Amino acid sequence: MESSGSKIHDMFDQDAVRSLGWQFADACNLRDSEAFRQLWIPDGIWTIGEPLPFVGKGVDAIVSAFDGLLAQWEYFIQLPHAPVVQIDGDEAESRWTVAEEARSPDCETGYSNMGYYQDRIVRTPTGWKYAARTYTYLYLDTTPQSGNAYPRPPLRSLIS
Repeated sequence: MESSGSKIHDMFDQDAVRSLGWQFADACNLRDSEAFRQLWIPDGIWTIGEPLPFVGKGVDAIVSAFDGLLAQWEYFIQLPHAPVVQIDGDEAESRWTVAEEARSPDCETGYSNMGYYQDRIVRTPTGWKYAARTYTYLYLDTTPQSGNAYPRPPLRSLIS
């Protein structure tokens, strides 16, 4: 029988792994390269599938790709949903349903997609980090978007 202490430890691990996914979306939405960098182990792998394939190996390549991908959009928002997490000691797997919206600065290209991430995550001395993250598209629409986009307000502390 599992002890209540190990159940509590499992709950903390589950929460920490889910938090990693929320932090990933927050870094994307805020275009925060340094926060994004902190989510990966040094030799992590980020894979994006067809129809816009990409494979980044190593945290420097991953962050460079992150910056390049976001630079093409006037705005970008990622909305992660329904995380499923499986923990096995110091390793974990997670799966997230994701929706993303973006638009090019010239308003000629929209970006509306739905897909999912499948992740391999490892516990490090500084917390849970991505070892591998793979995105699979389920839907993509690049029709121009006609709505209004607004500048992001300056960031402020979440605790102030």
